[in-house]
Amino acid sequence: MASERKSWWQWWRRPRSKGAAGLESLADVQNLYRDLGLEPTSYHRFDDPPPPPPATALMDESRAEEFIPPVRDRGASVSVQEAPVLRPPVSPHVDRELPESVALPPMASTAGSGKEAYTAKPDAAQTRFAMLNRLEADTGREEKPYAPIIGLVSYTGGVGKSTLAAALGAAFARLDRRCVLVGQTPYSPLAYYFGGPEVDPARSRTTILHYSQAIEGGGKPVDLLIGDAPTDELIENARQRVSQASVVVMDMEASPHVAEDIPFFDMAIIPVRPDINALVVIERIERALDEAESRPRFGAWYILNQFDAARELHVQISEALRKRLGGRLLEISLPLDNSVQEALANGQPPQVYRSYTPFSHAIEEFEAWLEDRIQLDPKDTAMEDD
Repeated sequence: MASERKSWWQWWRRPRSKGAAGLESLADVQNLYRDLGLEPTSYHRFDDPPPPPPATALMDESRAEEFIPPVRDRGASVSVQEAPVLRPPVSPHVDRELPESVALPPMASTAGSGKEAYTAKPDAAQTRFAMLNRLEADTGREEKPYAPIIGLVSYTGGVGKSTLAAALGAAFARLDRRCVLVGQTPYSPLAYYFGGPEVDPARSRTTILHYSQAIEGGGKPVDLLIGDAPTDELIENARQRVSQASVVVMDMEASPHVAEDIPFFDMAIIPVRPDINALVVIERIERALDEAESRPRFGAWYILNQFDAARELHVQISEALRKRLGGRLLEISLPLDNSVQEALANGQPPQVYRSYTPFSHAIEEFEAWLEDRIQLDPKDTAMEDD
């Protein structure tokens, strides 16, 4: 016992180092820990800064920035919430105060996590996607519909399709309608009713020619498209070159396959002459209409051309056609008029060449019937083509 006391007394009396403030140095305390069998590195002075957190703790804190939405019941209403921006972790050993100049966004609690988070309020202009704004603007825009397309069709030539097209073009133009006349064959006399020198048959077989012709008596000019091309290609050219047209009149080439083009038209007009051949032709056309996938939305109509009420044969054929077609044979008929051939020889539409003829009067009635059927806007003022 005396030896133990001496040993302890000797340890107590041994010279010791003093710190700068009169406190025992860290080395003395560590020596004491070593003599007692403790780990000397586990001791730290209370006024020392706290040790840095281990690497694993830093990794866990970084994972806390991930946002995991809370699980909701299927029957509960779902509301869209903005992803919170979490506050950076602060060591519990150090009290930090943010300067007054730093403004934090309003706090929002993360459901189920027990932590408080900061929710950044995004700018409303940035939350709208540019493409959505563009599509919404396009849906509200009212576009002018395509001009109705009137197709003049027949299985045989010489029934007056080109003459009727030229007369309708002049009638629409005089009423301030932007009318496009389309000739499917370069050898049609349609262009010659409007002078015809600008139409080269050799060129129109390889390209679609387009030119405008003013009408005597005022009104809009008539646009002519002449070309040997499929029907859909001619229609597309007419829509592109004269995008603000009021009506399109197509002088179709006489062909046994002309019924295949009828679905392209909004209205089909079939001119027939009062002869026996007309009774045979209409049966073929009616059969083709019955077999077609769709009919023109404004119907398919027949009109008698070169009709002479003084001829008994013409009257009897007209009555036979009426029994077969009913109301689809128009009450209006285009009379036999020698001035029509004179107008072609003079390079003018028939009613421009001579205004006060039976044919000109019938064209005016026919144009008024078309206006009522295809419902053209009387206030429509066509713009110049793009």
